[in-house]
Amino acid sequence: ILEKIPFFALSAIFAIPALVSRGGGMRGISEHGLFARLIQIFYNFYFYAEKTLIPSGLSPLYPFASFDALSPESIVPALSSLLFSVWLIIERKKMKGLCFAWFSYIAIILPVSGITQGGEQVSADRYSYISTIPFYVLIAWTFANFAKPGGWRFAKFAGKSWLVLPIILTLFFSYLSRIRSDAWLNDETLWTRVIKSGNACETAYYNRGLYFSVLAGEKKGAERDESYLKALSDFEEALKYSPRKAGILLNRGKVFLGTGSLKKAEEDFSAILEKNPVHTGALSNRAAVFEKMNEPQKALSDLSKIIETAPRDVDARMRRALLLIGLRFLREAETELNRVIELAPGSALAYLNRGGLFLLAGEPERAVSDFKKALDLSPGMMQASQNLKMAEEIIDREKSPQH
Repeated sequence: ILEKIPFFALSAIFAIPALVSRGGGMRGISEHGLFARLIQIFYNFYFYAEKTLIPSGLSPLYPFASFDALSPESIVPALSSLLFSVWLIIERKKMKGLCFAWFSYIAIILPVSGITQGGEQVSADRYSYISTIPFYVLIAWTFANFAKPGGWRFAKFAGKSWLVLPIILTLFFSYLSRIRSDAWLNDETLWTRVIKSGNACETAYYNRGLYFSVLAGEKKGAERDESYLKALSDFEEALKYSPRKAGILLNRGKVFLGTGSLKKAEEDFSAILEKNPVHTGALSNRAAVFEKMNEPQKALSDLSKIIETAPRDVDARMRRALLLIGLRFLREAETELNRVIELAPGSALAYLNRGGLFLLAGEPERAVSDFKKALDLSPGMMQASQNLKMAEEIIDREKSPQH
C-alpha cells in the first residue's frame, strides 16, 4: 500500500481540477439529495456487476431523468449491493478473494457511480470495462488454485477441459458484440436502440430528430419529405418532456421552414424569442421565414437585432444588405457590404454583391473593379464572370460615339 501512495497523491492532483471544471455541470445536494445519491451509488454497484454478468438490455444512454430513487427498481438493486457488501465484511476471513475483488471493484467504480453526478446519464456501460477487472483476476486465481491439488496430471487435464469454457464464452460474447455493433451504425440506429431498450427520453428523440432533419437536407423528393416527417415526429415527442425548450423548438421550426409550413415555423421561432429576445438562431431563422413570406421589413428588423448583439456576424450583415438592395436602399446596402468586406476581406460573394449593387446604382466602373476582385478570390465564379462582361459592355456602350 505504501508504495502506491505517490500514485494516489498524483491522482488527487489531477482529480481536483477535474472536479472544478465539471462544477457547472454537476448536480448539487439540493438538486440531487443525499438519500437519492446514496441509492444511485449502491444501485450502480449492482448495475455494472449485473450488466457484466448478464449483458442484456444494454443501451447507449440510461437517462438520469428516468431514475427514481424511491422506486423498487432502484431500491432493490441498491439494497442488494449494500447487503452483499455487509455480508462480505462479516465473512471476510472466509471469502478473502471475493472480498478483495468486490471492494476493489467498488473503489474503481465509485468516482463514476453518482457520488459527483454530472451529465444526463445515471449509468454508462463503458464504466464497467476497467472496474470489473478485479473479478477476472479472481476467476484466474480460482482456476489456478483449482488445478493445484491433483498434481501436474490433474492440472494438465483441467487446463484442457476448462479451455472449452473460455472458447464458448468468447464465441457467445462475440456474437452479442456483433449484434450490439449494429446499434452504432449511425444516429438513427443509436437513438432508436435507446428508445426501444426502455430508455426513451428527450435526448434520444431530439438527437434522432436532428439526424433525420440533416438527412432531409441531403435527400430529394419523397425521401426528403419522409425524413422531414420523421424529424417532426421525434421533435414532437421530445417536446412532451420539455414543452418550451429552445433547442427543440428551434429545430422543429427549421423543419417547418424546410417543408414550407411558414406560419408554424414563425410560431416556433417567436416562442423562443418571447423568453430570449436576443436568441440569434431564432432571429436568423425567423428572418428567413419573413423573407419567404415576402415581408422584408420584418426580416430586416430581426437581422438588425442580430447585428446589435453580434456586430461581427458576417452572414446577418450580408443578408441585410441583400434585402436593402431589393428595397432599393442602395447606399445603406453599400455601407453594410463595406462592413462585410472589412470583416471578411476574402469573401468573393461580398464583392460580387457589391458589384451588383454598383450596376444597379449606374456605376459600372466600380462594378467592374468588384467583379474582378471576386474572380481573383474565386476564379471559377460564373456569376462574377457574367456580371463582369455585362458591366464592361455597359462601359463600352457609354464610350461609343453613337451613345
